[in-house]
Amino acid sequence: MPSDAMLGNRITEARRLKGYTKKEAARRMSVTEKTYKKWEDGKSKPRANKAQMLAGVFGVSLLWLLDGEEQFEPEASSLSQLKNLGQKIERMTQLQQELNELTNEVFSEVGEIQRIDDDRKILKD
Repeated sequence: MPSDAMLGNRITEARRLKGYTKKEAARRMSVTEKTYKKWEDGKSKPRANKAQMLAGVFGVSLLWLLDGEEQFEPEASSLSQLKNLGQKIERMTQLQQELNELTNEVFSEVGEIQRIDDDRKILKD
């Protein structure tokens, strides 16, 4: 794996292209400025979850960020992320429709049970 300095250079490049200050990047990452600066300076590496978050925040590929293996194309990465988000929204819409249908079925069945219970009470009296 490349050195921490190479990773730091890619983090810096991605941040600059996104137009963020170090302070803003640190805030978006929910880390201290000191921690973020260490990443850019190559003095430490972000943990896996933070590296994934960095890629998302900066709109770059995680593979490019960590290893420099893919061509750096922030727009392509952003388009890919938008496509994935669109697919997730479609799935959420489908699930919401299914949930609404199930809710209606449950209410209908509860109403039927209440009618049956009311009929039993009438017959008892």
